[in-house]
Amino acid sequence: MRMKILNLMNETRGFINNNPGNIRKGVHWKGEVKGADSEFEVFSSVEYGIRAIYRLLHTYYFRRKCKSIAAIINRYAPKTENPTDNYLRYVLDDMGKQNDYAYKLIQEHGADLDPFKHSLTDELVMSIIGFENGMNPFNIDFIAKCTRID
Repeated sequence: MRMKILNLMNETRGFINNNPGNIRKGVHWKGEVKGADSEFEVFSSVEYGIRAIYRLLHTYYFRRKCKSIAAIINRYAPKTENPTDNYLRYVLDDMGKQNDYAYKLIQEHGADLDPFKHSLTDELVMSIIGFENGMNPFNIDFIAKCTRID
């Protein structure tokens, strides 16, 4: 199984670029390196790629006032580029499977759940990685460590 996961990680654009959130080129990111991809950021390590997902979500929440999972996903994966409704359903379902706390809050709030208020940003990052790459080989402790890199 480990070999299969490693092969998949080598085959998806997000993992090739150390950018499991498939963040498009734009602003300068910590850990960004020059790469062959003309559309998406390339990072020196997957840790910096995961950090960038978190920082982008943080910006959406605090600067763009996206105060729910639905608002964040609509901004992160706009309908002009993504099947946003499917993306949102996937994220809610996946987050609900991650732990009992997330499951309970998603049952109560659904797409209106505020991931920053309820300390579910790591779970949201995990779900974004899963949707963007068709899999997520990382555990929540690794995600938490990456989202807290200065």
